[in-house]
Amino acid sequence: MSNSKKWMSSVVALALMVGFSGSVLRADDAPKAATGTISGSVVDKDGKPVPNITVNLWAAAPKKPAPPKTDIGDRTLGKKDKGEKPAKKEASLPITTAITGGDGTFNMPNVPVGEYRVDVGSHKDPAGYGKASVTVKEGLNTAVTLTMTPPKEKKAN
Repeated sequence: MSNSKKWMSSVVALALMVGFSGSVLRADDAPKAATGTISGSVVDKDGKPVPNITVNLWAAAPKKPAPPKTDIGDRTLGKKDKGEKPAKKEASLPITTAITGGDGTFNMPNVPVGEYRVDVGSHKDPAGYGKASVTVKEGLNTAVTLTMTPPKEKKAN
Protein backbone atom coordinates (compact mmCIF):
# COMPACT_ATOMS: atom_id res chain seq x y z
CA MET A 1 0.00 0.00 0.00
CA SER A 2 1.41 3.39 -0.89
CA ASN A 3 2.06 6.12 1.66
CA SER A 4 -0.78 8.26 0.28
CA LYS A 5 -3.28 5.40 0.71
CA LYS A 6 -2.05 4.73 4.28
CA TRP A 7 -2.31 8.43 5.08
CA MET A 8 -5.81 8.65 3.55
CA SER A 9 -7.11 5.60 5.45
CA SER A 10 -5.73 7.04 8.72
CA VAL A 11 -7.49 10.36 8.07
CA VAL A 12 -10.79 8.58 7.27
CA ALA A 13 -10.52 6.43 10.41
CA LEU A 14 -9.80 9.51 12.54
CA ALA A 15 -12.73 11.40 10.98
CA LEU A 16 -15.09 8.49 11.68
CA MET A 17 -13.98 8.26 15.33
CA VAL A 18 -14.45 12.00 15.87
CA GLY A 19 -17.81 11.99 14.08
CA PHE A 20 -19.26 9.08 16.10
CA SER A 21 -17.88 10.20 19.47
CA GLY A 22 -20.39 13.04 19.68
CA SER A 23 -23.42 10.91 18.81
CA VAL A 24 -23.13 8.32 21.59
CA LEU A 25 -26.20 8.47 23.80
CA ARG A 26 -26.10 7.53 27.43
CA ALA A 27 -29.13 6.54 29.52
CA ASP A 28 -28.70 9.76 31.52
CA ASP A 29 -29.11 11.79 28.30
CA ALA A 30 -32.46 10.20 27.36
CA PRO A 31 -35.41 12.61 27.56
CA LYS A 32 -37.40 12.27 30.75
CA ALA A 33 -41.20 12.01 30.72
CA ALA A 34 -42.95 15.06 32.12
CA THR A 35 -44.27 14.18 35.58
CA GLY A 36 -45.83 15.72 38.65
CA THR A 37 -47.00 14.56 42.07
CA ILE A 38 -50.40 13.88 43.59
CA SER A 39 -50.64 14.21 47.35
CA GLY A 40 -53.52 14.59 49.70
CA SER A 41 -55.58 13.21 52.49
CA VAL A 42 -58.52 10.94 53.06
CA VAL A 43 -61.11 11.98 55.65
CA ASP A 44 -64.40 10.51 56.84
CA LYS A 45 -67.75 12.32 56.71
CA ASP A 46 -66.86 14.08 59.98
CA GLY A 47 -63.51 15.32 58.64
CA LYS A 48 -61.40 12.87 60.68
CA PRO A 49 -58.35 11.32 58.96
CA VAL A 50 -58.74 7.77 57.60
CA PRO A 51 -55.48 5.81 58.14
CA ASN A 52 -54.24 2.71 56.31
CA ILE A 53 -56.60 2.81 53.34
CA THR A 54 -55.62 2.27 49.70
CA VAL A 55 -55.92 5.22 47.32
CA ASN A 56 -56.16 4.29 43.61
CA LEU A 57 -55.10 6.34 40.58
CA TRP A 58 -56.97 5.68 37.31
CA ALA A 59 -56.74 7.19 33.84
CA ALA A 60 -59.60 9.61 33.32
CA ALA A 61 -62.45 8.22 31.23
CA PRO A 62 -62.26 9.49 27.66
CA LYS A 63 -64.79 12.16 26.86
CA LYS A 64 -67.68 10.83 24.81
CA PRO A 65 -68.08 12.47 21.42
CA ALA A 66 -71.25 14.43 20.84
CA PRO A 67 -73.94 12.39 19.08
CA PRO A 68 -74.20 13.09 15.37
CA LYS A 69 -76.85 15.55 14.34
CA THR A 70 -79.69 13.91 12.45
CA ASP A 71 -82.32 15.20 10.14
CA ILE A 72 -85.67 15.56 11.90
CA GLY A 73 -87.22 13.64 9.06
CA ASP A 74 -85.05 10.59 9.81
CA ARG A 75 -87.52 7.78 10.50
CA THR A 76 -84.92 5.64 12.32
CA LEU A 77 -84.47 8.26 15.01
CA GLY A 78 -85.23 6.68 18.37
CA LYS A 79 -85.07 3.08 17.14
CA LYS A 80 -82.49 0.76 18.65
CA ASP A 81 -79.54 -0.25 16.51
CA LYS A 82 -79.51 -4.01 16.05
CA GLY A 83 -75.79 -4.09 15.27
CA GLU A 84 -73.08 -5.90 17.21
CA LYS A 85 -73.18 -5.92 20.99
CA PRO A 86 -70.36 -4.01 22.65
CA ALA A 87 -67.51 -6.10 24.04
CA LYS A 88 -67.63 -6.91 27.75
CA LYS A 89 -65.57 -4.61 29.91
CA GLU A 90 -62.33 -6.17 31.00
CA ALA A 91 -61.25 -5.78 34.60
CA SER A 92 -58.72 -3.01 34.82
CA LEU A 93 -56.02 -2.22 37.33
CA PRO A 94 -55.17 1.19 38.74
CA ILE A 95 -52.14 2.99 37.34
CA THR A 96 -50.69 3.17 40.84
CA THR A 97 -51.81 3.02 44.45
CA ALA A 98 -50.79 4.57 47.75
CA ILE A 99 -51.73 3.74 51.33
CA THR A 100 -52.59 6.53 53.73
CA GLY A 101 -50.43 7.01 56.78
CA GLY A 102 -51.66 7.27 60.36
CA ASP A 103 -52.62 10.89 59.68
CA GLY A 104 -54.68 9.98 56.58
CA THR A 105 -52.22 11.50 54.08
CA PHE A 106 -50.81 9.91 50.93
CA ASN A 107 -48.28 10.74 48.20
CA MET A 108 -48.02 9.56 44.57
CA PRO A 109 -44.74 10.80 43.01
CA ASN A 110 -43.68 10.68 39.34
CA VAL A 111 -47.17 10.62 37.83
CA PRO A 112 -47.10 11.40 34.08
CA VAL A 113 -48.75 14.70 33.13
CA GLY A 114 -52.45 14.25 32.31
CA GLU A 115 -56.03 13.82 33.52
CA TYR A 116 -56.80 11.23 36.22
CA ARG A 117 -59.40 9.98 38.68
CA VAL A 118 -58.36 9.27 42.26
CA ASP A 119 -60.61 7.10 44.42
CA VAL A 120 -60.73 5.29 47.71
CA GLY A 121 -63.05 2.61 49.13
CA SER A 122 -66.06 1.27 47.29
CA HIS A 123 -69.81 1.73 47.18
CA LYS A 124 -70.14 -1.61 49.00
CA ASP A 125 -67.53 -0.77 51.67
CA PRO A 126 -69.13 0.11 55.04
CA ALA A 127 -66.51 2.87 55.41
CA GLY A 128 -67.77 4.42 52.19
CA TYR A 129 -66.32 5.79 49.01
CA GLY A 130 -64.57 8.94 47.84
CA LYS A 131 -63.35 10.14 44.45
CA ALA A 132 -62.00 13.20 42.68
CA SER A 133 -60.79 14.22 39.24
CA VAL A 134 -57.28 15.66 39.10
CA THR A 135 -54.99 17.22 36.49
CA VAL A 136 -51.27 16.57 36.90
CA LYS A 137 -48.99 19.31 35.55
CA GLU A 138 -45.26 19.05 34.94
CA GLY A 139 -43.13 19.60 38.03
CA LEU A 140 -46.09 20.53 40.22
CA ASN A 141 -47.87 18.94 43.16
CA THR A 142 -51.61 18.39 42.79
CA ALA A 143 -53.29 18.38 46.21
CA VAL A 144 -56.57 16.56 46.75
CA THR A 145 -58.79 15.72 49.72
CA LEU A 146 -60.99 12.64 49.40
CA THR A 147 -64.02 12.57 51.68
CA MET A 148 -65.46 9.13 52.39
CA THR A 149 -69.21 9.10 51.80
CA PRO A 150 -70.98 6.21 53.57
CA PRO A 151 -73.03 3.91 51.33
CA LYS A 152 -76.75 4.51 51.19
CA GLU A 153 -78.72 2.16 53.36
CA LYS A 154 -81.14 -0.17 51.60
CA LYS A 155 -84.76 0.31 52.57
CA ALA A 156 -86.46 -2.60 54.29
CA ASN A 157 -89.63 -3.90 52.65
